[in-house]
Amino acid sequence: MSITDLPQDSNPNAVQHRMIKALLTLVVLGSIVGCGDDKSSDDGGGGSSASEMTAFGSACDVDADCEAPTDYCAAPPMATKFCTASLTSCDEAAATCPEGWSCLDLNAFGIPKIICERPR
Repeated sequence: MSITDLPQDSNPNAVQHRMIKALLTLVVLGSIVGCGDDKSSDDGGGGSSASEMTAFGSACDVDADCEAPTDYCAAPPMATKFCTASLTSCDEAAATCPEGWSCLDLNAFGIPKIICERPR
């Protein structure tokens, strides 16, 4: 998508609002990118086995590439897509996400998804 593909709007405040929302979305999605895939052999946290936790952070192209317990291929801007888990609320993060990962609610940025966020 290029800037010319954006809808034309005579209201400069509406255009500015959309641009700010898009920028915030990029910043938040970019923040979920770690410094690479960390597949160290810790206990995985969250009560799941270490072998299940290796799916978190694995490279992917589509959701179907992600093995359980992950189910979502996150696509941060200018970074490698990676597997993570969808959550119904941030209350599940401690039981679902690997140790060191946290909850990221993308609904605030217009993306209807709550996911486990990679450590920074």
